[in-house]
Amino acid sequence: MRRVVIAVVILVASMLAGRAAALVLPSKATTFKGFLVTAYEPCTAPDRTLGAGGLAACAARRSFPGCGLTAHGNGQFLVKVAAGDVVVLTKLTGLESSCEGVTLETKIDLALSSDDCSTDECTTTTVAASGGSCVVSGGKCRSKQLIGPALMGVPAPALAAPGRTYGLEVRRVRVVVFDAFTVLTSGLKVPKPAPACTGMTVGGSCWYLGDAGASCTSTCAAQGLAYDPATETYAGSSGSDDQCVAVLSALTPYSISLWTGVTDCGVGLGCHLADYGAVRCPAPPTTADAAGEALQLVSRACACGAPVTTTTLLP
Repeated sequence: MRRVVIAVVILVASMLAGRAAALVLPSKATTFKGFLVTAYEPCTAPDRTLGAGGLAACAARRSFPGCGLTAHGNGQFLVKVAAGDVVVLTKLTGLESSCEGVTLETKIDLALSSDDCSTDECTTTTVAASGGSCVVSGGKCRSKQLIGPALMGVPAPALAAPGRTYGLEVRRVRVVVFDAFTVLTSGLKVPKPAPACTGMTVGGSCWYLGDAGASCTSTCAAQGLAYDPATETYAGSSGSDDQCVAVLSALTPYSISLWTGVTDCGVGLGCHLADYGAVRCPAPPTTADAAGEALQLVSRACACGAPVTTTTLLP
């Protein structure tokens, strides 16, 4: 038994030694992109907890409260391989007014692993490479920078020597001010869960009956929600009469039967109730903002869901 254990230990040690000596990189890894979030000071002396799990926490303190993104702001970065070097692009919008005229610099905390070393393969210490700078104007700031020339001390393209292999490990992306204070850092925002449906659930969507004359945009907004395309695809112009009846039956105490022979309502109201009865408009296409005439008591059946923010990352 002892011989087997020793053999296994020797085998594992040999595998680890072989792996440590080899520079292994994936077949393709040329783009790294993400978002920037407000940077906060590390928690070193916890005095409270977070969540049901009781994670140790401190009072939230921004690393640099003098400048940052507003609640509607957005920060993005892109690090990509370009002709033997690496280019860094940063785009910031919706910056606080206190940032106006301030110079912001992107820093890439990285390490290089390569076979272009004095002895065998090597990995560098963590280096804070400059990813370019910009001056905030109108709440916006955008920069672009090759990192090779400054990092390697030679003209561009500078990061990769011919015939050599390089791996760049991006450990953190930061936006700093005065070359000292971190304003933003790479990260994510975890949105709040969608609120429970307080309307009626039909066909997998949450439905509300709008006030007379109201659009579905305003009906959903009144619930803290956003327009759900199921308004059109399930019960509206691309839906069916039966599905419109199912929705209106759930939203009202009435026995619903649709007006027949309706082909074009002139406005994209979709499935709705009016003073003359229940109607599904096959045309024109149902829209979020179509509103009925209040005098005819047109109340739209609106599917609503959690607000979705669509952000296009830098190309």
